[in-house]
Amino acid sequence: MDIIKQNNLFNWIGGKKWLNNHIISIMNIDNKLKHINRYIEPFVGGMGAFKNFYTLLPKNTKIEYLINDINYPLMTLYNTIQNNPENLIKEYKKIKINFENYFPTTLFNKKDKIEVQNVLFDCQKYYLEQRIIFNELKLNKNNPILMAAIFLFLMEYTFNGIYRENKKGEFNVGYNWKVNLIDTEMKIKTINYYNNFFNYINISFFNENYDYMFKFQTDNSLFYFDPPYVKSNEAKSKPNSYSENEFTIFNQNELLNKIITLNNFVYSNHATNEIKKYFNNLDIKYNLIPRKNFISSKGNDRDKIIEEILVYKFN
Repeated sequence: MDIIKQNNLFNWIGGKKWLNNHIISIMNIDNKLKHINRYIEPFVGGMGAFKNFYTLLPKNTKIEYLINDINYPLMTLYNTIQNNPENLIKEYKKIKINFENYFPTTLFNKKDKIEVQNVLFDCQKYYLEQRIIFNELKLNKNNPILMAAIFLFLMEYTFNGIYRENKKGEFNVGYNWKVNLIDTEMKIKTINYYNNFFNYINISFFNENYDYMFKFQTDNSLFYFDPPYVKSNEAKSKPNSYSENEFTIFNQNELLNKIITLNNFVYSNHATNEIKKYFNNLDIKYNLIPRKNFISSKGNDRDKIIEEILVYKFN
């Protein structure tokens, strides 16, 4: 199944689809990954990197994929797509039908920002109502299928495609005032595709802290680490909180000390001086990759070039 060409379930800020060519370049080194039979990703996010690795890992063995993220709604969605897509689609369609009833047919001719916000007032109100329901379900861990369906909807209309939680664990991003509707039928086709894919391969989903996944390491495992990024030398803005538990500099250092014990791993982050020095001292290979700062919430900062680091070690 060609997962790499499939539509995304949602946009996820900090996604790694753009990293595809760079991952290809390091994965083709002397065919050192032919023995890999387990792939482990402790910070999966929107699955952009996972799709890249899936296409590159050998298909002549039955690889086990162990996928984790601390974000509860995210992993609930993946589990629901795998095990209960029919009820997910049923709830999702109800939400979208109600939303589209509020969406004005005259909006497509509107260009003035204030005018757009006036005609989309009821859409914003509905979005905020769904956000309240979502947070109640999330915090109480009730009705996970409905929560997953609302999560899909919110990620279609959240401002700048951002998922962020406050200290209480509540999703708190506002409405994005989009002037176009997301195609519901296309999203349903995407859900069904991922259901088939998740049941075609040997994949398991976890909702744990990243360190839980180290228990699955073997000599023939490959880890990919894409933790919440440290502040770059160029981008000083606060990183987004994907859960109520912020990933601190202590967590970053703890993670690095665990990574270097592994046989096979790939790791990405901002190329800070501290991270480069850490791997230089250990003589572990890495590539430096310049890119635009598209994660920044400030429009002027998105054209600035920042540097990322892609670290790799294969035995």
